[in-house]
Amino acid sequence: MLAVVGDGGFQMTMCELATACIHKLPVKVLVLNNHYLGMVRQWQEMFYEDRESGVDLHGNPDFARLADCFEGARGFTLKRAADVKKILSRALEYNDGPAVINAEVEKSDERLSHDSRRGRPGRHAGRQTDPETGETDRFNMSTTTSFPAAESAETTDESLHTLSVFVANKPGVLARIAQVFARRGFNIESLVVSAAIDGSFSRMTVGVRGDPERLAQIIAQLNKLVDTLHCLDHTGEDAVVRELALVKIACKAEERSEALQIVEHFNCKTVDLTDTSMIISASGDSDKVDAFVRMISKFKVVEQVRTGKVVMARGDKMT
Repeated sequence: MLAVVGDGGFQMTMCELATACIHKLPVKVLVLNNHYLGMVRQWQEMFYEDRESGVDLHGNPDFARLADCFEGARGFTLKRAADVKKILSRALEYNDGPAVINAEVEKSDERLSHDSRRGRPGRHAGRQTDPETGETDRFNMSTTTSFPAAESAETTDESLHTLSVFVANKPGVLARIAQVFARRGFNIESLVVSAAIDGSFSRMTVGVRGDPERLAQIIAQLNKLVDTLHCLDHTGEDAVVRELALVKIACKAEERSEALQIVEHFNCKTVDLTDTSMIISASGDSDKVDAFVRMISKFKVVEQVRTGKVVMARGDKMT
């Protein structure tokens, strides 16, 4: 068994080395040691304008020497790219107990970030070793270790999903629901909240775009919240979906006839009309609203407001 962990994560569990030694478990632990809480730092970079707090682990022990202090464990230190194969081979050959490899990586080297999963290089991507020697003072993940390539936007399923979340009508519930999405890096593209038949409950219709497998984890987590009765994904189901859009366009008298033809074609309504502008109400499924917005955009769009989707399952199915 080979476990790959950061220096912060290893310090939370390194007491288990004692258990591994007692039972002579030949587990291998590769510690990616950059003296940083890497993933936390990247969240601070992406969402908090590089305001770092509590992520510098400058007091790390020497994990290889720490492992040697346990009877039956072995520690190895990895600093150069040229030594990767040799050190890994030696660690894998040791079977009398656990082996810990302390890999000193670049302090600013990227972890597997949210940007990378979306096919965009992180802010420190592209760091290279010395072109003449092929070595660095510290092991550099981006140039020496082969990880599966991040999925590009073309290959990742980023379809829009429509979720229905039935929750208790209490203060703070909306914030807790939104936090579940934010923690996993999902952006809520549309959100409609209204009271259910019983005022004690509310129904949230959430439009979110992302990978179905990761979204399934979010749905499972939402269903575990105390205030959530159920969360369902209605994407691809036989359901009634409607959306409302209000679009204000700048429209002179000589252009009004063409604009009204578009309004009539999409079965929309004119809800306000002046000498210089027009407000149009468009309702229907999202494809219809999108098509209307594209057509009416030949005029100058001054303002646009969309409600987001509302959804209701057909027949006896539960929304």
